[in-house]
Amino acid sequence: MMTLANAEEVFLRELFAAFETMNVRYAVLRNYEALPTSLKGGDLDILVHPDDIGKAKAAIGQGIARSGG
Repeated sequence: MMTLANAEEVFLRELFAAFETMNVRYAVLRNYEALPTSLKGGDLDILVHPDDIGKAKAAIGQGIARSGG
């Protein structure tokens, strides 16, 4: 069974892999020290280029699906 911590790590790894594969231009604004393993109980602030919003939404959906969400 996947734990919440494992699901978080799987989601983060899938998200950033999808961003790279889909050529999403982005920046993590803060709290990036533990990425892609953990958010350390915090949130994730990501700035996405306006032209890449659609691709970013697709990447987020892909990350959710692949992490069991």
